[in-house]
Amino acid sequence: MPGIINGKVVITNKLKEGDHVNGSDYELSLNKLMILFLIQKAGLPLSNTQISEFLLDSGYTDYFSLQNYLSQMIDSGILKSSKITSHTLYDITPTGDETLEFFQESYT
Repeated sequence: MPGIINGKVVITNKLKEGDHVNGSDYELSLNKLMILFLIQKAGLPLSNTQISEFLLDSGYTDYFSLQNYLSQMIDSGILKSSKITSHTLYDITPTGDETLEFFQESYT
């Protein structure tokens, strides 16, 4: 589950070299929660590049899965997107905030 330790985002489901991303329900849910948590803690909308850099460089998922997660999250109403020049920005919706709060309360 995502958390902040000493000002850094810490997530416990980090992939190791050689691990395969299989899209399981658990992984799907955890990755979506990580995206919500990242945007919420940033306190402002994040670009696709910013989200991708964090999650891909950290080894949490692959590019194609991430794009799929973002699309599903917009479709379900927990994220909203806006286009600014050539960049798409993603922001958490009130429903996304409620979803994240529910899971944070469940794990604390």
